[in-house]
Amino acid sequence: MDEGYLTEFRIAGNELVFPVQEVHYLIVKINNEKGLVILANPTEASVPDPSSGGVYSVLDCDADNTGVSVTKGIQDTMDAAAYHPHSIVYVPSGLYTIGNLLIRVRTPLYLAGGSVLRFTGDSSDYITLYTKLDIGPGTWWIQTEFNSTDIKVYGRGTIDGNGFNTRSVKFMADLLVPVGKKNFRCDGVLVRDSSFWAVSLIQVEDALFTNLKILDPHDVAQDDGIDVDDCLAWTECYGYKVGQGVYESQVNVTFQNSVVYTASVGLGIDHKFGASTASNIFFKNMNIEALQVNSGGQAAWLALFVEIAGEGVGPVKDVFVGNIRACAQGTRNGFVQGFNSSAMVIEVTLSNVYYPFP
Repeated sequence: MDEGYLTEFRIAGNELVFPVQEVHYLIVKINNEKGLVILANPTEASVPDPSSGGVYSVLDCDADNTGVSVTKGIQDTMDAAAYHPHSIVYVPSGLYTIGNLLIRVRTPLYLAGGSVLRFTGDSSDYITLYTKLDIGPGTWWIQTEFNSTDIKVYGRGTIDGNGFNTRSVKFMADLLVPVGKKNFRCDGVLVRDSSFWAVSLIQVEDALFTNLKILDPHDVAQDDGIDVDDCLAWTECYGYKVGQGVYESQVNVTFQNSVVYTASVGLGIDHKFGASTASNIFFKNMNIEALQVNSGGQAAWLALFVEIAGEGVGPVKDVFVGNIRACAQGTRNGFVQGFNSSAMVIEVTLSNVYYPFP
């Protein structure tokens, strides 16, 4: 679990008892047993009432909540609600196996506790939107409309990417993709088992993620997650990262109050593709518990660097790394590395970093 958080516990028979004074993310390890993940979020403040006006339940559009069939009910509900801006699409508890989902302008999506949106793993159920040469074809599974505003995805439900089964048939998906929009909010949801990048922001202005949990499988490579505020990272890749693509400026990005349970790199900026600038990047109040894998030879608690892959090169500047507790070393020390005089990493501030390794 978050080392240093548990200061009092007792064993009563076959029970481990400990107090939790505030909402927190914990992973409890007992001997060599599989870890127990406890993801406690604040009590929801504004839970929509599915029977009230302006709230559209997907069950009213015959969404299958058993998972037996690939249902269109959620998309049908979304399309109907979009005619009444700021109406809420409500997904009750249940298992919903769905194809591509397009979130409409000014139409929040609420996932109630116990609701699961599941990717089928069958490429014929989806629109192929890209191909990555080293993996194969893929899609954006749940995405916002282009040039949209005021969208929120929230609740205590789960977005399940079915990653292992999807990659086993040589397909992949970005699970949640806000794209070409302003004012995106995401709160409380669990994103799990991605077959590719879990959450991808593309040309987004003013985005806020809170209480987001991303749990990606260790048997799927390149399943990056994005976590921003009060979050937990458990991945085979970077815990918290800007990059690799910087085709447009990446400005004013903050990662804070979060934990890396295990990853390849704890905190990073990897400027590999594109010639724009990554600037004003903040990593604040972060705990790094374990680094257990080596992704691309960059297993370190901190990696801020510029590399080139034939698609442009650009600088990284104005980076703040402060109040960091790095309890894992990785295979190399943290590093800061530019590429050339026009693509340097400059103005990096390290403040109050705990790193008990030589």
